[in-house]
Amino acid sequence: MLSSAFHFDYIRRMQVTACLTSKARRQDKAVLTARPVREQ
Repeated sequence: MLSSAFHFDYIRRMQVTACLTSKARRQDKAVLTARPVREQ
């Protein structure tokens, strides 16, 4: 019971962190694409 609950919580945390990192990468890409346009 404890091992299964811990495993479920671990997967849940991994999914949350993956979602946050994906959003951060999207923001980074948006910033990188916006910078050259502003410089030009």
